[in-house]
Amino acid sequence: MKRKGIKSSLYLPSKCFNIIETNYEEVKNYLESRFDINYTIYLGEYGGEEICGIDVSLIAETFREVSRDYTDFKAYLKKITGKTPKMIFKAKFERI
Repeated sequence: MKRKGIKSSLYLPSKCFNIIETNYEEVKNYLESRFDINYTIYLGEYGGEEICGIDVSLIAETFREVSRDYTDFKAYLKKITGKTPKMIFKAKFERI
């Protein structure tokens, strides 16, 4: 049973939303086949600027595995958008 997780809110420049939207099927297939993940990608506002917001929750067997998945998730976002996602919030949790 997968019991360890990470919840995080990230953001990219707003133009990255269009890149993700254009490649949506590829992005969705990759994320959902690679990770135990729930995510929302949206246009929003942070710090007075329009952003591409990403809320993500990842689950794995151990904190080490979920941390690796989180790092891989951010690397994938950078690969498809060319921009490094910036973190607003990150928390680790354990399911009971």
